[in-house]
Formats: sequence, structure tokens, C-alpha cells
Amino acid sequence: MKPGTIRRAVPQDLDAVMAIVAETIVEMQFYGNEQWNTDYPNRERFSQDITNQSLYVATEGGEICGFITVDNIEPEEYSGQPWRIYSPCKVIHRFAVASNRRGQGWASRLETYAVGLARESWIHYLKTDTHCTNLEMQHFLEHKGYGRAGTMRLPGRSQDYYCYDKILAIPT
Repeated sequence: MKPGTIRRAVPQDLDAVMAIVAETIVEMQFYGNEQWNTDYPNRERFSQDITNQSLYVATEGGEICGFITVDNIEPEEYSGQPWRIYSPCKVIHRFAVASNRRGQGWASRLETYAVGLARESWIHYLKTDTHCTNLEMQHFLEHKGYGRAGTMRLPGRSQDYYCYDKILAIPT
């Protein structure tokens, strides 16, 4: 078994989560990616995720290596997208790995954890989105079996977001 664990986040994790957000914003801005900025995602959003028990953190040796939010809440903008199926789903939001932990498999482990959360709920469908300039995330999602389902524009944003979905195999 690989070292480290994934668990539900607690309020004491917020500082570490926000430190990962801050470094991710700097990196995104360097690449012209406006997906995250100083307004989103913010501490209040993550506090709400913790209250809703939908934020999960990957940890190793007491350090938070990354995080993922997984819930059943579809953004309003998802309603007009040509999803492959229309059924209950889990939605992945706010997903990042600390820069010093990239390349160690944490993103894959967090995504696999999201798949497990869906299956535990007897849900066989995942949705997410990413910014059109976030080529690394697009490649990651496609590598993990997600298909591009559409394009949307979020209010106040000047560039598109790509919607992705993944149909999970139904256990026999």
C-alpha cells in the first residue's frame, strides 16, 4: 500500500489548503489561466465545503499534499451542456496538489478516491469542468477516462470552461 491517506478535511486544515490555493493561483496566472484568482476559491468556500463534508485532503507525514471537493451539487451552468447521460452524479470541484508533491501520484489517488465516493453512493457518473487554458488538467482528465462534454462560460469570466464527464462501470 502506498504511504499517506485521504480523509475528510477539518477546519484545522484550512491554512494548508489555502497555501496550496495561493501557489496554484500564481502558477495559473503565469500560464494565463483565470480559473482561480484571489476571489475564487476563497477560505469561506472551503469552510462551507468542510461544513458540507465534501472537502477531502491527501496527507502524508502530517503534511497536506492536495485536496478535492466532491459533492452532488451541479453548477447552474451545467444545465445546458450535452452530457452523455442524465442521471445522479458526483461533481468534482476545487482540486489541486501542492507543487512540491506533484508527480508523486496524488492527483490520481484523489481522483480515484472521488470515484470510490461515487460508487459507495451507488452513483456511476462523475462531472467536472476546467478552464480552457488548463492543459495539464485537461490531459489528466482525459487520461483518467473523462470525455469532453461541452463548453460553458461562467459569469464574469472572459474565457471558456470545458465540461468533462466519466461514466463508471456498473459492478455486476
